[in-house]
Amino acid sequence: MKLKVVIDTNVAISGLLWNGLPNKILKLARDGFIEVCSTRTTCEEFAKVLGYSRFQKRLDKLGLTKEEVVDYYEDIVIFYEENASIRVVTKDPNDDRFIEAALDSGCNMIISGDEHLLETKEYQGIMILSAREFWEVYEKIQK
Repeated sequence: MKLKVVIDTNVAISGLLWNGLPNKILKLARDGFIEVCSTRTTCEEFAKVLGYSRFQKRLDKLGLTKEEVVDYYEDIVIFYEENASIRVVTKDPNDDRFIEAALDSGCNMIISGDEHLLETKEYQGIMILSAREFWEVYEKIQK
């Protein structure tokens, strides 16, 4: 059985634009070893943030457009219908959308680089892990 995870925006962008652990995690999804669960709302945020001017230089260096990166990301995620509506992350309520995506998809892990999500640590059995923490869990499971 594949692990089902939600990946927050900063981990997704880091993984798609740079090498490193988030990139390795997204390769697991691309190669079918894990399932990245998403909703239209989380993907819309991803596309919006990727359009920020601070990422344009990196996109140019890679010879990619924002649209190409969004299309690639949408090809490796599995979309779930949005049903959940919660208020958990009081310091940044916009982060609730990732917990909602986890609830909607039935996954039990969120991979995040966001301090407010990481401070939450867990919600209704959903673990909120850094990329490093996820990688350690994944490696243990593979043994």
